[in-house]
Amino acid sequence: MSDQNQLSPETQNAIIKALSTVRLQPYLREANGQIDNAMKIYQLNLQLCATLYPSLHIFEITFRNQMNRALQDKYGRNWYEGGSFNIQQRAQQSIEDAKNKVIRQRRPLTHNSIISELTLGFWSAFITKDEYRQSVFDQCIQQIFPMLNLANEPLLK
Repeated sequence: MSDQNQLSPETQNAIIKALSTVRLQPYLREANGQIDNAMKIYQLNLQLCATLYPSLHIFEITFRNQMNRALQDKYGRNWYEGGSFNIQQRAQQSIEDAKNKVIRQRRPLTHNSIISELTLGFWSAFITKDEYRQSVFDQCIQQIFPMLNLANEPLLK
């Protein structure tokens, strides 16, 4: 924003009130407390997020589907119900939360409706947490990432 387009004090206060000081703090810090410059940075961040969102969306769906297929093949269709696969408490709570969301939305409680409600964080834990190293990562990594050449990835061995 040029000097002639600077935000009025009333507009600045309205923006801070609407977005909150806590939310704007990183932008204000970067802009040395100048709300106009902080808003430029904030808007740039929004534009970057909007640019990345479609790719992230496709990745999340593809990753979720690959993980679910691999876990079904290894542990059965209802792998998330436990039994042959030890699911940690936090993941179990995420599964229960997903089921409850489906029920609240009055949708049929099916395998696909439950799976589709689980977050990217839920799925990524299966390949990043030590608790799942042997049961998921080591067992399913090639199916999850079929183009991965394990011979060229010494850290994955």
